[in-house]
Order: sequence, then structure tokens, then C-alpha cells
Amino acid sequence: MPRIVNILCISALVVLVFAQVALAKKGSKSNIYVNEINISGNAHYSNDALKQTMFTKESHWWKKQKFMPALFEDDLRSIIAYYNNRGYLDASIRGWDSTYVEPKRIDLKIVVSEGAQYHVGNITFSGNKVFPDPRLHSHLDIKENDPFSFLKLSRSNWNLVNMYANAGYLDAEVDPRITTNHVRIDIQFNIVEGKPIYADTVIVEGLEKTKPYVVRRELKIEKNELVTHSRIVQSQQNLYKTGLFNSVYINPARDSVKAQNRPVTVKVVESKAGEFNAGVGYGSKEHLRLSAELLQGNFLGTGQRIGSRVRFNIFDTKLGIQNIKLEGLYTAPHFIFGGVRLDNSTYYQRDVEVNYTLYRLGSELTIGKDIFRHSRIYSTTKIENNSFSKIDTASVLDTTDSRIRSISLNLIRDTRDNLFNPSHGSYVKLSGLVAGAIFKGTDEFYRATFDYMRYIPYRSGVTFATNLSLGALFEIGNTQSIPIYERFYAGGDRTIRGFGERQVGPMRAGQPVGGNYRLIFRNELRFKVYKQFHTAIFVDVGNVWNNITFSKLQQYRIGVGFGFRYTTPVGVARLDFGFKVRRKSGEKIGKIHLTLGQAF
Repeated sequence: MPRIVNILCISALVVLVFAQVALAKKGSKSNIYVNEINISGNAHYSNDALKQTMFTKESHWWKKQKFMPALFEDDLRSIIAYYNNRGYLDASIRGWDSTYVEPKRIDLKIVVSEGAQYHVGNITFSGNKVFPDPRLHSHLDIKENDPFSFLKLSRSNWNLVNMYANAGYLDAEVDPRITTNHVRIDIQFNIVEGKPIYADTVIVEGLEKTKPYVVRRELKIEKNELVTHSRIVQSQQNLYKTGLFNSVYINPARDSVKAQNRPVTVKVVESKAGEFNAGVGYGSKEHLRLSAELLQGNFLGTGQRIGSRVRFNIFDTKLGIQNIKLEGLYTAPHFIFGGVRLDNSTYYQRDVEVNYTLYRLGSELTIGKDIFRHSRIYSTTKIENNSFSKIDTASVLDTTDSRIRSISLNLIRDTRDNLFNPSHGSYVKLSGLVAGAIFKGTDEFYRATFDYMRYIPYRSGVTFATNLSLGALFEIGNTQSIPIYERFYAGGDRTIRGFGERQVGPMRAGQPVGGNYRLIFRNELRFKVYKQFHTAIFVDVGNVWNNITFSKLQQYRIGVGFGFRYTTPVGVARLDFGFKVRRKSGEKIGKIHLTLGQAF
């Protein structure tokens, strides 16, 4: 009996403890929202500037902001760091308080003490023999007479270490010492240079399927050559670009006696070479889109890629599959000699347009090479046989079967920070193509195109994007009319929004037939709203013409509107509402565009 009583008492005690914990948790989840944040004592920096450093934000009608004490404590430290990095080393938070203005809404009051601003005094160096003082000064972020900043001091220290590392002095050490003299701070960088390091040998570890020469050809480090930080980084980037490795680690061996000649170890972890990818999508142009591909990314351990791809578009479930493309792929990253890449695609394609159906059977061979840091030059040779069916003879007059034999030369410079959703950088492409009877084709023409995109970050979360696209087609030889599928078109989610696909430019019997000249100018202002959610406003201007005159250049079409973007794991989902400016008689007011990917 006493044992039962003891058990019951212990059980009751456990229940009470868990009940108190549950109540504590329930109380901790009570929602307290921030109404206003008021900061005082700040004479040199505005409230808005200080609030930008804080994660705690004020509530608005469109969004409530919870008050989280732990996060707010970090915000107070962020305010101090903001002052410290601008020379106010004595800055502090004199106090803070919260006041309930409603049962679940509080005002926050923060009082800061700025103190005096410290400036940089003399900057000196010791121990440097390889580089003179003026050369070292040029690599500093922190300058004499500037407000003192620990952040800039740290960056300057890193710049000096990196400067020595890029000269082969990987063991160099830089130790900054500061001395305070009233409100001025003198800095002395004490440098231990060491000796330059050379590769005694290069050892590759971790290979299972990949042949060693595939790794070595990507390295910028050779036996008996100087080992620099930039060469190590470039070698790592080259190996990652192959897509063959999940991780790459390159490091000269540690040496207690600081020998100049050391073995360099390249440790890699291979990625899976085989891939099967399948996708489902929807767009206002393609409607339901299905795709699948099978790839072998490291054929026989040589780094070559082979594979196949199939893509379907279903416009109408009653009609079934409309567009189809079957493709065989081959890539040799190093063709003939280093750095020259070869890509080959052999394909069968059916394109269903409103006024004809086109069947393509062809092959494209591209040879290219990276030049400089952000540029690439490549040439594409195409052999393609085409035939038509389901022709609307009222609109399409020149639909004889054809053989296209062409060669193109292309130059690209790409400095975008992100290929799929850029926020800064630019993209330029200049291209020229010649198709003619000299290659035993049926059509002779020349095409020149120019594309320019620029992305300018205006402020946090705001990006201005602009795109200019120019194109011209010229008949040569005996060709009287360029094939309808080789002409320029405009209208749709990738050119001028607010218009239907291919609905801008020359028409015949109410159907698009394309033109020989194209000018598209697009501008977009993108705003980050919350996490992956963005909005945008845009203006698209342009047209397509059969021939160019001054009066025709004034006949451009304009689409304006707004849109929403959401970043998903497979890309940016985009919904745009475009509206026509200066509508023609009978035209609809605009068009809704839904697709994956930014407009440009």
C-alpha cells in the first residue's frame, strides 16, 4: 500500500511539472507585435539608417511584426557595430524600454550614446621586403584620416595576405597593431613574408572512375611552377565547372621548416555521372510542357557527356501532343586541344504554328572557347532538312521543302551574378550567320543579331533591368524570300508583353509571317517583397518590319504592365499582366503571361 501511494504521488508530481512546462510554452507563444521603434540620442545618423541594421521591424497594415526578445538583443548589438564601423568606438546603448499601446502591441524606445568619432592616424609597415610601402598602401581599404573601422581594418589585412598569396607567398602572415592617441588611431602592419612556394609534385587523390588527365588538364598548377592563391582558386573553379566533382580541395603540404618546394595535393570527391531528369511545366505559350532526359556525364571516365532528351507541348488535351522534340546530345569539354569545347545535337522536331506545321530533321555542331574571364567565342554549323504540312495557303505562300546549311560566329560577354535570376551585371551577344548554296542548301541569306542586357541594383531589394535586341536578315544569291521559320517575330512573354505570341509584325490573312528586321527595347523594375516573392513593373517597346524606313521605325508597338515572381527550386515562376498602348481597332486590351523564368 505505501508503495502505491508513493507511485501515485510521484505520478501527480510529474503531471504537475509537465503542466507547468506546457503553460510556460503556451505563454511564450503569446503574440506581441511591434508598433513603433523610436531611437533617440543619435545626432549623426538618422532613425531610418539605424533601423536598417535591425531585424526587428515596425508593423504595417499589410504585415505584422512579432517582437522576439533574443532577436532584439542582437539588434542592439548591430546598432553598436554600425557606429563602431564608422569610427564611434565608444558608442553604447544607454537603455531601452517597451510600452504597451494596445493589449498585444508595443512601442520600443532605444537611447544611444554616440561618443566621439575616432579617425585613422599614421599607417606604417614593418618586415616587408618583397613589396614597397606604396604598393601595400594601394591595397588597403582603410586610409589615413578616414573614420576608423574595424571592418575596413579586417578587409585591409585580408587584402595584404591575399596580395602575398597571389605572389606565391602562401605562408605570409600579417598582424595589424593599433595605438590610440586621443581620437586618432595609428596602425602598424607587422609582416612576416616567408618564402615563395613551388610545386614539387602534384598528387591527385579520390578518383574512382575519372581518369587522372581529366583533372590535370583543368589545373593551373604545374610541377616546378610557382603556387599562388589565384591559381589554386582558378583550378578549383575549373574542376567544379566540369560537373564531375562534388568537392575539390587543393593545398600545398604543410612544412614545419617552411621549405619552398612542396607537394601539392588535389583531393576530389566525384559526383554521380548518370542522370535522369523529368519535368512538368505550364506556360501561356507552350501550355502543358513535359520533358525528360537521360545523361551520362562522365563517359568512360573521360569527362565527355552523352545523352538524349525528349520534350512535348500539349496545347489542347483534345488534340493531344502538338509540339515535340527528340534530341541526341554529345559534349567533349576538351576537343583537339585545351580549352576548345565541342557540342553536338542531332534532333527531330515538330513545330505547330497557327498557319502551318513544320518538321525539322537536323544536326548542330558547336565549337567554342572561353576567352578572357567572362567572354566566349564559338561557331555553330547547322545541317537541317525541313518540310511542311497543314498549311494555311491564304497566309503562307512560300512553304516549299528546304535544306538549310549554315555557319555562324558568335561572341558573348557575360558578367551576370546569376544566370536565371540576375540582380547585377550584364550580358552581350553579337552573332552573324551565313546560309547559302555554297553549303549545298536551298536558301541563301545572312542574319546579324545583337542582344544587350544590363542589371543595375538601385537599392536593397530593387533592381532595374534593361534589354535591347536588334536583328537584320538579308537575302543573298538567288533567294527571293527567306523561309518563314527563319524570320524574326515579336509579341509574347519573351518579347513584347501585352500581345499574343508572334502578334507584333507583318501579318498576312490575319496570321503572322515574320519580317526581316527586328527592334525590341524592354525595361523592367523588380522589387523584392518578402523572401522569394517579388513584383515588377515593365515597359516593352518594339516591332518587326519587312524593310526599314524612317517612317516605319516610328511604327512601334508598346506593352506596359506589372507582374509577380516567385522563386522556386526549379526556377522563377512569372505571372505578368501586359496592356497594349495605342490599341488598334479590334484588339484586346492586353494579355496575361504565365511561364517559368525571367523575361530577360
